[in-house]
Amino acid sequence: IEARVKDALSRMTLEEKVAQLGMIDAELYNTDPNGFGVCECPKIGVEDVLKSSFETKKYAREDTRLGIPPIMSAECLHGLLAYGATIFPQAIAQGSTWNPELIEEMASMIAAESSAAGVDQALSPLFDLAREPRYGRMEECYSEDSYLTGEIGAAFIRGMQGDPEQTRIRLADDKIICTAKHFVGYSVPVAGINVAPAAIGLRELRSLYLPPFEKAVKEANVYSVMPSYNEIDGIPAHSNSFILNQVLRNEWGFQGYV
Repeated sequence: IEARVKDALSRMTLEEKVAQLGMIDAELYNTDPNGFGVCECPKIGVEDVLKSSFETKKYAREDTRLGIPPIMSAECLHGLLAYGATIFPQAIAQGSTWNPELIEEMASMIAAESSAAGVDQALSPLFDLAREPRYGRMEECYSEDSYLTGEIGAAFIRGMQGDPEQTRIRLADDKIICTAKHFVGYSVPVAGINVAPAAIGLRELRSLYLPPFEKAVKEANVYSVMPSYNEIDGIPAHSNSFILNQVLRNEWGFQGYV
């Protein structure tokens, strides 16, 4: 794999590299000859999702210069977001079970349904803490508690991806990639306004907001991490070298993709 990646990178144009960093709507798959890294699953029926995944990857393999198939991502917070898929209780109810084993079993079922529909990556679970009641995505959080959030979230990842010992080799056919989000401090924006800056000091960041993500990386071997949309103490999360490089890569040894 490393040899193939190195070879592909050596032949890619700047435009092709940039395209691999982007995500497009799956319905627009045939609009960019440079290819694309990720496709966002259309929110339609499961059979149509499968058809869309097949057509998108076929186009990328056969009609782009390097033939690199994209990753099909989908919302799977409490079931694949598509007609015909099983819908489970929202994340806040999952956290209220205090039952990691049950959540792992549920996530395994979601993974099987999603994989069968051609989905490669779940844009879940959330490791945000429910500590700002005005924040508009409270129902997507497991808990206000850092420990419980880490335990439930890690169980979700194990159910979706499989046993960490196995996932360090490869994913099984009925498993899909998980995405730990939003890294980090997204759920406590100033005045509760979505995407507003978060004013979090280093001690609070280390003691409350980072530990659930650390568990996702070190114990559950999550494959992907999504940066937060906002700023932390004035630095946008997407360009925050402290959290993306020093903490995530260097301290935790994360080898997945951001």
